[in-house]
Amino acid sequence: MFGLPATEEAAEPITKKQADLARTLPTTGRKPVTFLNPSESLADALPEELLLRLRRLKNERDPAGIFRGNFSTFG
Repeated sequence: MFGLPATEEAAEPITKKQADLARTLPTTGRKPVTFLNPSESLADALPEELLLRLRRLKNERDPAGIFRGNFSTFG
């Protein structure tokens, strides 16, 4: 991805290869959890079925709400 063209002729194949690679990467349209800002929630990063599973596990394993993180599973 970081090819440096030494000449104008070298730029075209490097740009093409970068575009080809970018097209093959899987995308979900969601942000990674580590990139969320304070105004966002886990719902901005995770699909609904995964969020529901995390909520169920949180209720089962931590009913007293002792463990907390940066982003609540309920927010």
